[in-house]
Amino acid sequence: MLTRLNHIRKFGVFDDFKHVKTLPDFGDYNLFYGWNYSGKTTLSRFFQQLEDRHICRLFPTSQFSLTFTTGNVDQDNVSNHSNIVRVFNTDFVKKNLNFAGEPFNPVLLLGEQHKKDQRSLERAHTIANRLEKQTRELETALTDTTKDLASLRQQYAKQIKSALQLVTTYTATHLQQDIQATSNESIKSTLTTENLHALRDVATTRPSDQPSPVSPIASPISVSDLFTRSIPLLSASPVLTNTIKHLQENPAVANWIESGLAIHEPDKDCKFCGSPIPQSRIDAFRSHFSDDLAALRSDVREALTIAESAGIQPTFAPSSSIAPTLRLEYEKSVSSLETLHSQYQLYTSNLVSCLKHKLENPFTILNTPDPPPTLDKQITEAIRQLNDIVDSHNSICDNFAQEQQQALRSCRLHYAYEYASEGPLPLHEERIARLQTTIRSKQSLLQIVNQVRDALTARLHSSEEGRQELNALLVALLGTDRLSVGIVKIDDQERFQLQRSGGIPAENLSDGEATAVAFAYFLTKLQELRSNFTNTIVFIDDPISSLDSNHVFQVTALIKNMFFEQSHDDKWRTKCLQLFVSTHNFQFFDLLRELPKQKIKQTFRRMYMTRRVSESSSQITPIPKTIANNRSEYEFLFSAIYKFSNDGYSAADENIAMIPNAVRRFVELYSCSRLPGTPTVDKRVELLFGPFSAKRILKVLHYFSHGNSIDRLSSNNELMCDIAPAIDELLGHIQTKDRLHWDSLIQSVDTST
Repeated sequence: MLTRLNHIRKFGVFDDFKHVKTLPDFGDYNLFYGWNYSGKTTLSRFFQQLEDRHICRLFPTSQFSLTFTTGNVDQDNVSNHSNIVRVFNTDFVKKNLNFAGEPFNPVLLLGEQHKKDQRSLERAHTIANRLEKQTRELETALTDTTKDLASLRQQYAKQIKSALQLVTTYTATHLQQDIQATSNESIKSTLTTENLHALRDVATTRPSDQPSPVSPIASPISVSDLFTRSIPLLSASPVLTNTIKHLQENPAVANWIESGLAIHEPDKDCKFCGSPIPQSRIDAFRSHFSDDLAALRSDVREALTIAESAGIQPTFAPSSSIAPTLRLEYEKSVSSLETLHSQYQLYTSNLVSCLKHKLENPFTILNTPDPPPTLDKQITEAIRQLNDIVDSHNSICDNFAQEQQQALRSCRLHYAYEYASEGPLPLHEERIARLQTTIRSKQSLLQIVNQVRDALTARLHSSEEGRQELNALLVALLGTDRLSVGIVKIDDQERFQLQRSGGIPAENLSDGEATAVAFAYFLTKLQELRSNFTNTIVFIDDPISSLDSNHVFQVTALIKNMFFEQSHDDKWRTKCLQLFVSTHNFQFFDLLRELPKQKIKQTFRRMYMTRRVSESSSQITPIPKTIANNRSEYEFLFSAIYKFSNDGYSAADENIAMIPNAVRRFVELYSCSRLPGTPTVDKRVELLFGPFSAKRILKVLHYFSHGNSIDRLSSNNELMCDIAPAIDELLGHIQTKDRLHWDSLIQSVDTST
C-alpha cells in the first residue's frame, strides 16, 4: 500500500512538491478534488509510471520518492518495485480508443491488448516484407561480390604467373589452394623484400645460369700458437763465449762481420781493404759468434717465415657466384670474417716486425702485445659459419632442381598470403562473410516473425473474450443498449466493431460515449487480474469528464460495486488494495465522499485537494473545510469568493489561483438559477446586473474562462486590478438585490467554517 508522497520534482506542475506534516497519509480510499489544470491528470500520470515501471517520457529528469508499506520507491528503482498499479486517465482513453479504416467504415479496435495484437500483426507483416526485401537485396549483393572476388583471383593468378615466369598453368583455383595452404601451414607474415628477391631469383634461374660449387675456406695458423712460439724467441738472449763489446753494441757491424766470416775462408786477406787478417782476429770473431746465437737466429728466421705466411689474406668466392637464397647471409659472414682477419693481421704483422728486429738485434729483448684470447675461437667460428653457407650453396648446386621448386612454392605462398591479407581480396572475402552471416540472421528473424504472425493471427481470431461483460458495463454507464461492441470479419479476421442499435457501425462518437467505452473497458480489464486484484492499487482520474450529469450516478454506482464490499463483520473495505479517485466535478466528488454510505473509520477514507499555486507549480493539500462541509459546488464557490473579498483581495491568498475560475463558474450557476430560460451567460449577466456592471464582470469572466489563469494573472496587472471591482459588483448586487439568497449563502459559509 502507498502511504505517502515524500517529494516530487520536475514532474509537470509538480515542480517541487514536498510532503508536510499537516498532510495525512493515504488511506484505503483516497479522493482528490481540484479544478481543471490544477494537476489531477499530472498526478495520474505520476501513478502511470508506477504501472509502466519506467520514468514518464514527458518528464525524463523528474525526481521523486514514495513510501510504500513494502519500502520506498524513487526514480532510480521505479523499474524494480513489486506493486501492481492500474491507472485510468486521458492517456488510457487515447490508448484504447483507436478508429482505423475508411472514414465511413470505422472499426473500433477495443482494448489495449487487442490493439497491441493488431498493431503487432501489422508490424509483423511490415517487418516480414522488409526482411524478405532485405534478404533479396543481400543475396544480390552476395552474388555480385562473389563474381568480383572470382575476377580478382583470376587477375592475381595472372600477376603471380608473370612475376615467377611460370610456363605451367596457374589459375585462380591454384591461387585459392595456395591461400588455403598459408592457413594450414600457419603462415603469419610475408617474406622480407630481400628474401623474396632471392627466392624469386632462384625460381626464375635458367639452367644455363645454374650456380657452381665453391671451395671452403681453410683455417689460418692459430695466432695463439704463433705467439706461443715467438714470444720466447723475442725475449731470449744468446749465450756467448767471448763477447766483443763493440759488436754487441753495434748490431749492424756484427751482422756485417758475421756474414763476412764465410767469405774469408780460407783466404785471410780482407775483401774490403785487401790487408791480411790475423788468425787471432778471425778466432776472436768466431768466438763472439757462438752456436747459441746461430741457433737463436735460425729459430727466429723460421718463426718469421711462419708469421709472414699467416698474414696472407684468404681468397673468398664472389657473392655473385653464391646461390641467391644464401647470398645475403654469405656477404654478412664474409664481412664478419674479414673484420676478424684484420685483427689477426694486425697482431701477426706486429709480430713479423718484432721478429725481423730480433733477427737483426739478437741481443735485444723485445715485447709485443698479446692477441685477445678469444680471437682464434672467433675466427674458427666465423670460418665454420662461412663454410656452412658454402656447404649449403654446394648442396643447392647438387640439388638445384629441387631447390628451385621449393623457392617457387615459397614465392607463390608469399604472394598468396599477401593477396589474402591486404588489398581488395580480403575486403571482398570479409564482405561475403558478413553478407552470408547477415542473410542467415535475416532468415532466422524472418522465421521468428512468421511464427509471431501465425500466433497473432490465431489470437485475433478468438478475441471474443470480455465482449459480453463490456457490453453490460456500457449499458450500466449509458443507461441504454444503443451502443455495443459487436464482432465482424474483415479480411478473414474477427475484429471488434462499435455498433449502434441494429448492428450499424457507430460513427462520430461523442466525447461522453468515448469516455464511457474506455472506462467500461478499464473496469473489464481489471477483472483480468483475478486474484491479483486484491493486491492492486487503482487510480481513476475524472471518469465523468465528458459525461453529462445524468451519468454521474451510474459511474458512482459502478465504482461502488466494483471497488467496495462488506466483510463478514459488516465492515466496509475496498476490494482492491487501494483506491484513488480524482475529479473536478463537485457533484461527483460529493457522491464519492459518501462511498460507502455506512460509517467507516477515519483512516479508511482520505480527502485531498490539488491546487495550482503558481505558473509552474501545484500542491496537494488536505481538503479545505469549506469544501468538506459544503454540500454543493455552488456553496463552495461562494465561500471561496466571499473569503477572498473579506481578506482584502490579497495577492497572497492561498486561493488566488482559483479565484478567476471560481468567479466565472459562480456567475454561470447564479445567473442560470435566476434566468434559466435565457440561453447565454452574457445575456443573463446583462439582464441581472445591467449593461455597465455586466461589462466589468464579463470582462474578467471571459478573460479567465480557460485554464491559463495563472499565466494571465502573472502577466496582466490591469485585469488583476479588475477582479476586485468585479467581485464587489457581483457580491454587492446579490446582497442588495437578492437579500434572501444572500443571507442563505452567508449562513452556509458560517456553517461550513
